[in-house]
Amino acid sequence: MPLQEFVRHCLIVDKQTGKLIPFEPWPLQEKALEVMAESERLLVPKGRQIGVTWLELAYMLWCGTFWGNRLFLIARQSDAYAREGITRLLTLAGYDASSPPGRLRLLPESPMPASWRPRIVRKTRRSLGFANGSVYQALTATQPIARGMAAYLGLADEFAHWPWCETQLPAIESGCANLHIVSTGNGDDDAFATLYRNAVAGLGAYRTLFIPSTADPRRNAQWYRLNVEEAADPDSARREHARCAEDAFRSPGGNYFKRFSRERHVKDMTIVDNWRTYRGIDFGIRRSACLWAQVSAEGQLFIVDELLPQNTPTPEFARLIKEREASFKLVEEPICSYCDPAGRAVNTQTAESEFDKFACEELRPAGKPSSVRDGCVRIMDLLADEQLPLVVASRCEGLIGALAQVKPAKTRPEIYDTDHPIFSHPLDALRYLLINGVLEAAPQVVAWNDAPSDFDALQGPGYRSLMREF
Repeated sequence: MPLQEFVRHCLIVDKQTGKLIPFEPWPLQEKALEVMAESERLLVPKGRQIGVTWLELAYMLWCGTFWGNRLFLIARQSDAYAREGITRLLTLAGYDASSPPGRLRLLPESPMPASWRPRIVRKTRRSLGFANGSVYQALTATQPIARGMAAYLGLADEFAHWPWCETQLPAIESGCANLHIVSTGNGDDDAFATLYRNAVAGLGAYRTLFIPSTADPRRNAQWYRLNVEEAADPDSARREHARCAEDAFRSPGGNYFKRFSRERHVKDMTIVDNWRTYRGIDFGIRRSACLWAQVSAEGQLFIVDELLPQNTPTPEFARLIKEREASFKLVEEPICSYCDPAGRAVNTQTAESEFDKFACEELRPAGKPSSVRDGCVRIMDLLADEQLPLVVASRCEGLIGALAQVKPAKTRPEIYDTDHPIFSHPLDALRYLLINGVLEAAPQVVAWNDAPSDFDALQGPGYRSLMREF
């Protein structure tokens, strides 16, 4: 029996009316069913009320109905939620979950043909047994969850809200041949978010699936405006009704760059070979960042590409920058690299600074000290600009994720979280670009070998300096 045809003969609860209705998947839900059937390890970040849990349970029901002697685990964050998973399975199959074991009543609304309906021989509040030997068990998210079991398929529902995600994950992975992890987001710094980032980067065994809030055909532009853009708390509303995966991982504490909008600030774009081009550089320790910025004739700033290597020494970082840049085929090489001014510090072992190493590679390092707050203000002002807002190329996923998800610093909410292990680096690189006047008609540059006493005196609105030869 084809999966999608089976699902169309299942029942679900209409959340708006509370009535039982046939499960009529939307086009994106049909595609999601195909992905579920093909995936051994699957990660599904989700918004609310898009039917992902119903889809997963319907897929589980199909597997257990037409293949016998399989164990299925439904793992949820509390006992009440676990038992509700069994109730949903019964509803999908067309049974009245309130009827007693041994005398299960059929629901009159069910369109399921008798030949497709599973025959249930055992029912408790937390388990179902089919006549063909398949068994469904509902588990509460305890620390050793599923350890010692041998399930064909496990569903880890609302995983980001489990109490011990990091330790529970290996336990449930060991107990399931196939595991699908489904959850609304709970910020960007938990095990679920880390798993997702790794999967997107091609690391690990998991495949990703995202169904946007707009998959529901009833949610048009007017619905989104009323329920999200004009909500009392738009940040939370964007997380609850996520239209992109980044929205699903928005912090419950709120995003720092509240004016950032993927629709307004992210575009598909090509690199223009004759625009003036700059680099923004954060050297980092474990992670580095290079942003390529271009300025149009009208003075609008475009971030056209990014490079975010890990554990890369500075000479190797410089080589990677030059290799990536060669593919741009620019008429003129970038004007300079606006860098973290801390890169001027000389290494006590090599007697060289990060600036020295970049200068040797002819990357023209430059930069001046500034406060983090000043850079934050410039980024926010540029995001809010009505005429010429910041535009980020869709390929710059690291910067987009940072602008969409970074939280305010815990002890200094007036700045973004500069200690974030991932997001701080592309944001710092953007900050160095703006604080050094990349949008000025003739940007001023403090050369790599200026002494600290020189550039300390040159800060403020009247800042001017002579361009030196590199």
